Amino acid sequence: MSYSYSDQALSLAGLLQATTLVDQVANTGKADQADIEPIISSLFSLEPETAASVYGGPQRLRLGLQVLLEQLGRQRPKNIIARASAATYYAFAAMQLEKLLDAQPDLTRRLLENLRRLQHTANHLGPTHEEIVTELAEIYQRTAGEAGPRITVRGNPVHLRETKNAALIRMLLLGAVRSARLWRQCGGSRFGLLLNRRRLIEATRQLQGTLGDTTH
Repeated sequence: MSYSYSDQALSLAGLLQATTLVDQVANTGKADQADIEPIISSLFSLEPETAASVYGGPQRLRLGLQVLLEQLGRQRPKNIIARASAATYYAFAAMQLEKLLDAQPDLTRRLLENLRRLQHTANHLGPTHEEIVTELAEIYQRTAGEAGPRITVRGNPVHLRETKNAALIRMLLLGAVRSARLWRQCGGSRFGLLLNRRRLIEATRQLQGTLGDTTH
């Protein structure tokens, strides 16, 4: 798959959308279903033709694109500084976990086999069905979660103790790992993230422009 800065920006937006949702669920017990759907769908997009097709188009990553631009531009509204900061921490943790997973072919193969096996059921029930989310959470624990140190999620203990929230968080972390993989496949690297920051900001703004979004 060929890549561009737009592809890298999309994959980073997918990553940050997933981790922002992790933080929302951990602290409030709630997240927008429309923001969750593309993260789940990305897990079943195993042979994509483009980066955008992984998520069903950039219009489904409005939240991630907003957070990405705020992080790259360091111009964040005060009311979401804490959330964005946590999302960034989880994003870098997911990047590290993805690299550890990539170094363990057996775990990677098991992950892909489990996703392919679940795909038929997801097509039948719908990817956001509670049964699918629960199974994806278990897949995360059996595969990516075993690749290295678990990602520690902090939040409100009341929400973290709820079984449905715990499953949703694990599924979203798996989605974050999937976006981290896409980012590397699109030529992304930590050094490149620093070196190409301005190009990524421009690409993110252009993507937002196609959605009719503006940044003030």
